Amino acid sequence: MTARGADAKLGDAVGATGEHSGGIGQTAAKFERGGARAVKAMGRLLPDAIARPAQVDDALAEFKPVAYPLYAWIARNFWWVVLVSLPVDFLVFFWGDLSPSLSSVLQLTRLRYALLLSPHLLAAIGAFQAREVLYRVPETLRRLWNRRVISAPAVGDDVDREFCAYVNSFHDILDPTKPGRSSLNGAFAVANGVAFAGLFYLLYPALGIPWTFPKAFLSLGPAGIAFVADFFMELIAAFILGVYAWRIIVIAWSLRQLGSKFRLRIQIGHPDNCGGLRPVGDLCFSIGSIWGTVGLAMFTFFFPLYEVHRDMLRVKPNFQARLDEITVRQSELAQQVADPAVSGDPTKVAAIEVELADLAKAYEHNSPIPTWPVETTVVRKFIITQLVPLTGVAAWLPSYLGKVLDKKFGVH
Repeated sequence: MTARGADAKLGDAVGATGEHSGGIGQTAAKFERGGARAVKAMGRLLPDAIARPAQVDDALAEFKPVAYPLYAWIARNFWWVVLVSLPVDFLVFFWGDLSPSLSSVLQLTRLRYALLLSPHLLAAIGAFQAREVLYRVPETLRRLWNRRVISAPAVGDDVDREFCAYVNSFHDILDPTKPGRSSLNGAFAVANGVAFAGLFYLLYPALGIPWTFPKAFLSLGPAGIAFVADFFMELIAAFILGVYAWRIIVIAWSLRQLGSKFRLRIQIGHPDNCGGLRPVGDLCFSIGSIWGTVGLAMFTFFFPLYEVHRDMLRVKPNFQARLDEITVRQSELAQQVADPAVSGDPTKVAAIEVELADLAKAYEHNSPIPTWPVETTVVRKFIITQLVPLTGVAAWLPSYLGKVLDKKFGVH
């Protein structure tokens, strides 16, 4: 073999080795890209793998109840969109009532008008209240932190680190739309939205309208098509309302964790008359006011507050002991004033009266000792708002609305 031939074979071997190495490099690059995608996917399922703020102030500053712009717009404006659509819904129902083929199926009596239209108004009110609750969460947490009522769950724990982790966890579970959040919570929100939409669909068969009315009404002319289109818009609204409802439930659950994960530092004599914890009580009052059923309203109001209530009960004996010391001292001073040896000395009597006045002010300033993070007036208003539907209002309101429609529009 000549030297030139040997060199040619050696060059071919080196070229083949280079091509093989290039193929290995391409394969390795593919595995690397696939691994990166897998890590990214795991990060979405495991929120703790994503970087989070390490300081409480930073975590509160980044706390956005809804991060995705489109969803944020819906969260802020959904209530008035539903409210504005109410007249449109009425016109669609009224048009269907005027259509002979559709009116024979709908049979829109005054009661049915009220039952079909009232959910729209209730949905608008509920969406507005839900929006207020959503966007009050970070402000509530910030006020609690600024008031310094949060203390470490155990001696030696870093309260800054623990509360920062709590805020980050609260943010993760509340807003599953932001990249890096857990997708499981988003799935529950969607499932709840589907459940709300399904319940809304069941309203029509409950009123005697056939189950297959969307398909049947499409063949009943323009009025039927408008009715079906309006129904599907309402179905979307019911779905969004269900997603809202799930987030409110998440807020209630996370607020309950506040009392179980931390020791709350009750501030006796605080101007809010709730030991400095009124922000959480007010938020829970708003949560309970959203629901239309008494049982669910009571549950979502008291369930988040129960752990906070227990923590307040835990520290009550300490404060009560201080108040008892004041009363003991008042009794001693009163006995001294009754002593003839003291009562005859105006200087001593004046000094005792000053001390008694100071003790009375101290007792008044530190009592009563709050055991709930809400004022009794707030609880009274909440109970009244929940008991009103049981007084007969829910029974006569549809009839009253029917009479108004009959008088104004001649609806039968």
